[in-house]
Amino acid sequence: MMVPADKKEYHAAYRGKISNVIFRNISIVDGLFPYSVFYGFDKNKNVSNITIENLKVHGKKITSLKDAKIYMEHTNNITSR
Repeated sequence: MMVPADKKEYHAAYRGKISNVIFRNISIVDGLFPYSVFYGFDKNKNVSNITIENLKVHGKKITSLKDAKIYMEHTNNITSR
């Protein structure tokens, strides 16, 4: 749920950060390949230092964020390899 612009400052006091996470050995073996979303609250309460390792979709290794179908906002240092 989106926070209304006039309430954003109030809600920011209760938000944290997500950082230093590794997603490893994920395989999509059947069905559709959905988009993934990395969305920080704002530039200070962001999502950072995320690594996606060994993502496979229907047997094909995915190494780029574009091919991984990642949507990002208020993020820093998101990589796929």
